[in-house]
Amino acid sequence: MAEAASLDGFGLARTLICSAALISQSGISLAAAPEVAKPRVVGVEWPGTGAISVSGTAEERLQDVDKTLLPVLIPRPFLTFKSLAFVGEPLQYTASIKDGDASIAITGTRIAMDAGTDQAADDGQAIRTTLHEKSAEASVNRYGAAYLLTVDCARSSDRRCRTESYARELLKSVELVGGGRDGAATPPPPETPPVPTTIPVSSDPNFAADPPGDLIPKSGKGVKSDTIYAPGMRFPVSMKPVYLNSQVWNIGGNFGPKGGWSDRRNYKYPWRDNFCETRHWKTPMCPGGAGHQGVDIRPSSPKNEAGQMGVAAENGRISFVGSYKITLAGDSGTHYNYLHMRNVRVKTGDRVTAGQPLGRISNNFGSTSTTYHLHFEIQQNRNGRGWMHVPPYSSLVAAYERL
Repeated sequence: MAEAASLDGFGLARTLICSAALISQSGISLAAAPEVAKPRVVGVEWPGTGAISVSGTAEERLQDVDKTLLPVLIPRPFLTFKSLAFVGEPLQYTASIKDGDASIAITGTRIAMDAGTDQAADDGQAIRTTLHEKSAEASVNRYGAAYLLTVDCARSSDRRCRTESYARELLKSVELVGGGRDGAATPPPPETPPVPTTIPVSSDPNFAADPPGDLIPKSGKGVKSDTIYAPGMRFPVSMKPVYLNSQVWNIGGNFGPKGGWSDRRNYKYPWRDNFCETRHWKTPMCPGGAGHQGVDIRPSSPKNEAGQMGVAAENGRISFVGSYKITLAGDSGTHYNYLHMRNVRVKTGDRVTAGQPLGRISNNFGSTSTTYHLHFEIQQNRNGRGWMHVPPYSSLVAAYERL
């Protein structure tokens, strides 16, 4: 990514280029189109055995399960909860429960997002697990589809989120409860919105961003990729300006220079990537296989005095609402995770449109608090290899330029 100077004779503000190739002629800035992830529908092989018999409250909750055109797998313990909620689309679904102050969900999808830089498909049946802040995940590819189980805990002392074993055992307990095995022909995947080759002039003339993967020195090794994993994405904050940078390695952070986290120097351009910043959380697309699984976005002022909201990145359905996390299952097959919002305006199952407010950026961290920021993640079934966090930085820069 390079920064172009103001163009002579036109008085245009400087703009960011998401590709190394830049042509500037006759007052027009053109960049080689970056690689774009493209969706496809994965074929599935149905299991030989039929669905288990479901009765009572669970049957009422799962009455539309056969409209989902993939095997619907749900952990057996879910079927005993009156809080069981099922959110189904033809090519993906989420089933979730509330268990005390923990929220637990399983997601399945037949939509894979491919990019030329991806490795070859690996449809192994091994369960993969990872931890996050007050949460745990387990994922597996089965019957050709990809499944992800998430446990979100309000308290850091909750054992269900302190080790990977609880999520693993729940995923191992899944049962086939249905799915549109004999349904209509599988619909085609959603079209990928085109990415313009002409880079728009930013509405914020002061905006600047460092290249993707250029992390603060000694904070980790980033992913130097211009790939747009979420093309056409609406920027996930309601309005400018916002400041994408590290909460940990900037002023006031645990490993940053001395000072307070609200220091004004944390609230200025240029942006700096922090995906893959050093963490022990498993993140397959990070060098070394571990790191920060998303990026931190600060509002325009330390306590979000302007009331900036997290908004839907694309049309889709709210598949999960936890104690401090919301997941939007986009129609493209991409899932977006929003952490640390308050005044949440949506509930599980709600249909939303791009730009619709979801909640206010805050310091919510379940039973505790954090600094005011939006932790934002993009998860995709990469090339049919299963759910994983993908680098969001280049997609966010492109979306911010369009805002």
